[in-house]
Amino acid sequence: MDYIEFDLDSAVSTQSSIPEYSSLDAPLFTMGRQIQNVVGFKIIETTIPTSYYTLTDEINKETNYARNRVNFAILAGGTNSVYSYFDLTPNKNYTATELAAEIQSKIGTISLPLFDIPTTIITTCTYSTSTGKFTITMTPTPYWPSMEIRFIFDTTVAQLLGYQLPNSTDQSILVSQISSSTFSFVSSYVALASGPNYLHINSKFFSTIVKNYLPQGPLGTVGQTNEAICQVPVLTNFGGISCWQTAQPDSFNTQNLFQLEKFDLYLTLGTSKIPLKLNGLSWQCKIRVFIETNTVSRSMAGNVDQSRVVRMIGQT
Repeated sequence: MDYIEFDLDSAVSTQSSIPEYSSLDAPLFTMGRQIQNVVGFKIIETTIPTSYYTLTDEINKETNYARNRVNFAILAGGTNSVYSYFDLTPNKNYTATELAAEIQSKIGTISLPLFDIPTTIITTCTYSTSTGKFTITMTPTPYWPSMEIRFIFDTTVAQLLGYQLPNSTDQSILVSQISSSTFSFVSSYVALASGPNYLHINSKFFSTIVKNYLPQGPLGTVGQTNEAICQVPVLTNFGGISCWQTAQPDSFNTQNLFQLEKFDLYLTLGTSKIPLKLNGLSWQCKIRVFIETNTVSRSMAGNVDQSRVVRMIGQT
């Protein structure tokens, strides 16, 4: 069995594989000539700039709200309720300190007419480096008996603030509290203030040919229903470059023989299915394509817990 390696840069692609996306973000690569008798492939190296934004104003199609929007409500006396919202600054990456400062500023400017009287909210928002959680403290003025405050976070904001687990299927998170004077909201989980810590490399072409023997997840982002072909760690903060290399370049995904003439690649962040935009920068990867010559194969079954098959192919 032989293999061919390709050093790919999305900058050399002239065609995008996804409408409304640049070829820098979602390249479609076309071979100079068709490669026959391909038995497998593997991404063995990647170089990806951390130039994407974790928070955008893209509309969540499930809720029809922008992903940077926080809906806000105050209920008082059991009969009076007022609603508002604020938008976090879109198309940027936050540090935990910056996110705390913006939350505090946005809530502090809200003024809502309860019983025809303007109600303002004295707010502080802090982030604890020892717990990894945010604390939002609010004191409404004036205060009304049985007052309740509600937040409705989009899934993106909820994860940034620590109110939603990465494998949750909810499209929005409701957080509410009834207090006699001061409200204190503490993150339910450790906050992902800088965003998820891994990327997926995806391919519509390769995912239809090579079965992905991963457990089926609640979001449909793993298992045989998704287009992910490789998971890559995010090793730097915004502005850096994450370089990764597989520890097993000679193992590969395999199924039936196929021909390779063109293929697509695109990136997603964490469990999100939304393709990433790198804001004008390209990304690189090295792909190893395995080609059948004269081969003999032996299949070795894994144990029941592994629920997988390892195929070993050697030269005759």
